[in-house]
Amino acid sequence: MGQNALVTRARIPDYARRIDVRTSPGRVVAEMEDYVHHFRVELEHADGVVTRAVGSGVRVPWATCPIGAAGVARLAGAKVGPDTGDTWVGSDRTDQCTHVIDLAAVAVAHADRPSVGYLARVSPAGGPQRHAVLLADGQPVLEWELEDDVVTEGPFAGLRVRSRELKQRMRELPDPDQREHVAILRRACHIAPSRVVDLDDYEVANQIGIIDSSCHTLQPTIASTSRRVRGSARPTEEIF
Repeated sequence: MGQNALVTRARIPDYARRIDVRTSPGRVVAEMEDYVHHFRVELEHADGVVTRAVGSGVRVPWATCPIGAAGVARLAGAKVGPDTGDTWVGSDRTDQCTHVIDLAAVAVAHADRPSVGYLARVSPAGGPQRHAVLLADGQPVLEWELEDDVVTEGPFAGLRVRSRELKQRMRELPDPDQREHVAILRRACHIAPSRVVDLDDYEVANQIGIIDSSCHTLQPTIASTSRRVRGSARPTEEIF
């Protein structure tokens, strides 16, 4: 590793994302936490179908995030299992939170299965060269080396983590656990560079200069009025 890479790693913090899935008969509780988010999804299910779904923002970056989290209620009526994914969302994501959609996909996949704890870590959070690893119950299940957001080794080599090509190849994996692992690490790599941004520098969401139609808060009609929840960020080392 060259001197420049060492300097980069020293200056930029790591990004970490924890996902805990706790299962019991007819019920799943899943939580996702990172430096700036903490969401919870609670599912009740019977006869292979979700009967009730509740999403909540325990700790959120923007005042409108809980509205997006509540949109997971639309999951009621969907089949449980790993193939449900985000199919319940449909084409209209205006009342949805991207992170809660991801979390709901994990929750519904684990109905009637053992509990599991995931930890994704990206080191450093941003920069030309990064290392990403996903642990399941403390054991590594997926690792990527990244160069300029491109996976450099393994079956996803040459693909950008944000690309449609990587997402399509992920969907073609025959093992549902592998699909889940890729989906979790992909999202962690995607969001990781934001770790170096202090959101307390902004009053409302549109000031960060990102408009994203897949995110409830970052839509043009909402971002201009969604106020920052100051003081909600937590250093990685306080969470993990």
